[in-house]
Amino acid sequence: MRLFAGRSNFRAIKDSNRLSANSRGVGIDLDSEKNPLDAPHNESKGMTPLAVVKIFESEGWKWGGRFK
Repeated sequence: MRLFAGRSNFRAIKDSNRLSANSRGVGIDLDSEKNPLDAPHNESKGMTPLAVVKIFESEGWKWGGRFK
């Protein structure tokens, strides 16, 4: 099973002309099949547990699930 979906992917932020964090090599996508863009967070569907999100956030990472 492949859970890492990418790091360097030259693309714009959705509905924007600004480059994404992945374009600059400072963002990562983990298990994008279970964590699709714009889907409401739901751990019972296999999405990343909030405990994992909090660990990343405690180290200064930003979680896309909080993006507007």
